[in-house]
Amino acid sequence: MTEAAAVARAVVDGARLAAEYNPLASLIAAAAAGLVAGAPRASRTQTAVAAAIVAGCWIFGDGIAVAGALSDVASAAPGAPAVGARLLVWALGGLLGGYVLPTATGVAVGRRVVFGTARLSAMVTGATTALVLSRLISGT
Repeated sequence: MTEAAAVARAVVDGARLAAEYNPLASLIAAAAAGLVAGAPRASRTQTAVAAAIVAGCWIFGDGIAVAGALSDVASAAPGAPAVGARLLVWALGGLLGGYVLPTATGVAVGRRVVFGTARLSAMVTGATTALVLSRLISGT
């Protein structure tokens, strides 16, 4: 197997692992970030706090598993580009697809609500999006 084929296979494996993100952590991230930054006049500080919430939920939901896999690989066989590609796709795919997408959807909806339920709308939309994505990905 050539190096390019090994990297391509590793990317596919990483995408499969990214689709197996933690749905509970994703739901918590989307709901909490929607409550913080889902208002039409949310400040930059609130947006930064929402980003920190998403990052924290990813770390506790999936980041620890990625770090454990990285540590196992570093101790066993350092320097393999295919392994690095797999871990990168796993980490970024899980973060963006499982955590950022539902949160961004909820916050976008909340910022367009004109009456007093913007934060609630952001929370519910983000949580619902997280549940729907996890259900679609799991195939059940």
